[in-house]
Amino acid sequence: MKNMKSLKTLSNNKGSIALISVLVICAIMILFTVRMSESNISTMYQYLNNESSQIIYRAAESCLEESILRIEKDTSFSGTTLNLGDATCVSTVTGSDVKTISIVINYNSYTQNYSAEASVTTGGNANNIELQKWEKT
Repeated sequence: MKNMKSLKTLSNNKGSIALISVLVICAIMILFTVRMSESNISTMYQYLNNESSQIIYRAAESCLEESILRIEKDTSFSGTTLNLGDATCVSTVTGSDVKTISIVINYNSYTQNYSAEASVTTGGNANNIELQKWEKT
């Protein structure tokens, strides 16, 4: 009789062990899934930041080129605001023989400043610009 009780207890324990094993495996899988989701979200933010950085840099170069073209046409050009798709560029030009071009790019929630120096030489009716410095500030 005592042997029968031990067998019944062992049978009941086998079901409990199986249930606990399933619960532990489910918990591990949930933790793994959450960790993979966090990793994917982090990778997505890195991609978006990199993409935004490239868009901002290209917009800044476009703004610089536009400013240089306008200085070549008119050496008294003092700056402008340009809309470049989702980016907005504000350029400010100061100086006479050496022009300092300050550029501020706004894109989504990002703002980045750039600075350039360019020398102006006049030959006859043409103004020539030589870019001396271009940097993110």
